[in-house]
Amino acid sequence: MMKRFLLFVLTTILFTLSHPSWAAVEYHLDLHLHPAQHQLDGTATIRIKEFDGQQLQLRLSPEASVHQVRQGQRVINYQFNNGRLTLFLVSEDPVKIDYSATFNDPVPATAVHTEDPSFGISATISPAGSYLSASTAWYPQLNESDISYHLRISAPGNTEAVTSGERLYRHHDGSFSTSAWKIDTPLRGLTLSAGPYQVVEDISGSVPIFAYFYEESAELAPTYLKESRRYLDLYERLFGPYPFAHFAIVENFFPTGYGLPGWTLLGSTVIRLPFVVTTSLGHEIAHSWWGNGVWVDFKQGNWSEGLVTYIADHLYEEYNNSEQARSYRLNHLMTYANLTNPTNRFAVKNFLYRSDRPGQAIGYGKAMMIFHMLRHEVGDEIFWQVLAKMSEKHMFSRIGWGHFAKYFSIATGRDLRPFFDQWISRTDDLHLQLAQVTLEQTDNGWLTRGVLQQNAEPYQLLITIRLENHQEQHRQTIRITSEQHNFSITTPWRPEHITIDPNIDLFRLMDPAEIPSTVASIRGSTKLMAVIADRLSPVPAARRTLLAGLRQADIPVVAADQVTTEQLSRHDLLIFGVNDWLMPTVNTGESLTKLLGLQSAGTALTTESAGVIVTRNPYQPERHAAWFVSDGSEYVASVARRIPHYGRYGQLFFSDGNNQLKELNLPTTSPLQKTLTQDN
Repeated sequence: MMKRFLLFVLTTILFTLSHPSWAAVEYHLDLHLHPAQHQLDGTATIRIKEFDGQQLQLRLSPEASVHQVRQGQRVINYQFNNGRLTLFLVSEDPVKIDYSATFNDPVPATAVHTEDPSFGISATISPAGSYLSASTAWYPQLNESDISYHLRISAPGNTEAVTSGERLYRHHDGSFSTSAWKIDTPLRGLTLSAGPYQVVEDISGSVPIFAYFYEESAELAPTYLKESRRYLDLYERLFGPYPFAHFAIVENFFPTGYGLPGWTLLGSTVIRLPFVVTTSLGHEIAHSWWGNGVWVDFKQGNWSEGLVTYIADHLYEEYNNSEQARSYRLNHLMTYANLTNPTNRFAVKNFLYRSDRPGQAIGYGKAMMIFHMLRHEVGDEIFWQVLAKMSEKHMFSRIGWGHFAKYFSIATGRDLRPFFDQWISRTDDLHLQLAQVTLEQTDNGWLTRGVLQQNAEPYQLLITIRLENHQEQHRQTIRITSEQHNFSITTPWRPEHITIDPNIDLFRLMDPAEIPSTVASIRGSTKLMAVIADRLSPVPAARRTLLAGLRQADIPVVAADQVTTEQLSRHDLLIFGVNDWLMPTVNTGESLTKLLGLQSAGTALTTESAGVIVTRNPYQPERHAAWFVSDGSEYVASVARRIPHYGRYGQLFFSDGNNQLKELNLPTTSPLQKTLTQDN
């Protein structure tokens, strides 16, 4: 969605600088949808107060046809070329534009081969459903956000339309359905969806909540309405009143997850996923305050996805318990280490929208950790108070990273610009090592010394050190600003272990020894080889689907009897099936046998089953190896399509197409942990 909006912004630049000014705009749009013909007919009536020009320029999709433009009782001249509509005004009367347009972006049968969250669809009208993105300019658009819109939308049969703003009414007369909407809050463009919806309604305080679901999904509506009330209550307490006239959950006919002003658009396959109502729904509602309410100044990068990930997905884990929140942060660090490398890493301030998984690891994951480190830096009370103040002061205006630095600096009485600059501007990752650890008994107790080593150009860091034994624990937070920092800690009892950053409060590049072998390890490999084994190998369609979903479609694929040990040691491996000599270790061999319910690796599967195990490459422990095994059924291609979405796991098992097992085996060693002895 963000990508489409950015294209919209860029195309408006051509006439922004010379655009005449006006005091206010009233915009009436009468729209009729023809789903069977993929077409719409529209009449846009625009009243501009105190307009000081004679030419009015608007954006309108090149797919549209303009039939007539009138001002008052007169037909006036216009030019329409390459998506720009120029009107030659003759009076101060309202302008009325009659137009039509055909939109029929193809909906892909599967999204496995694309990482574009819009799947290439910006506008489509069909009996199955309609989606018209603001970036498409499906109506004549003014380069102005402060517009009062009145929409009247009609469609045949039971097709219901939904957009932003206050819904004034909805009506059915047997042949057509009609709804009217009023939008008084500033918008950067109108998006509209329509389909054969069943509408269920609720209310949260004074906020109407609507569920526009297809008949097949209607039983889910009460759950979504209930959870929406909970999220709206949470964020109103954190950030102030909900900024829109309503909130609607709208089902889409292709698998989107969009957050729009006053509503969210979730694909039919998405809303049925069990985690969506407990995580993703709240994420999109949080965007009502941050992203759709307080806007992003893209000149400074897109901060909203990182913030919303932190105040939604991470916060929900935190509400469960602190250990789940720690695991969530650890997973983001592992994902970043697995999917990014020096060739695709970029500064956080350069993130604009999600276009691939490595970019998501930066713009969502790293940015999320920046807000966590900020909270660690300023404390809970200041963190939440400042966000609430920013939400109130900057609702429906653009802000950038610099605004966060300014407000938090004022609140703490310290200049936090260096904190923000190092995390959003630098492209070299933090490398942190624990060295020269000693333990000594003194007259005052036990003295632990050590050295923290980091980048040659040091980061300014707030670091927690934990000392512990089986009965006692001591934590101490220190600030380091140099490449090497010596520390010493005295405890009255003898510590047995030392851990740096035990809660995963810092964003850093993890050491390879800390990173477990997961599906993401294979996806992020820059030197992957696929090997086709002779037993339990998935069908060719499943192999192709998995490689495409892992973004590894172009890697070499060889047969097991054609590969050498030397080749195996130089690559990460994706092995389709098993061979006796390709089994990594006895333990992993037993894991595969147990995972698939086999007596031996060569036994035929008795049910429609498939499994994945990812380990260290037995021929080169610094690399990874994955085994994808199945009973060979054609259905396994659908399992292969899902595997890349389980990136954090190292063991997966599917039966009859359903996931039955997902496990992550964390490594037990880390360069930031040591066992203490007097011989250290």
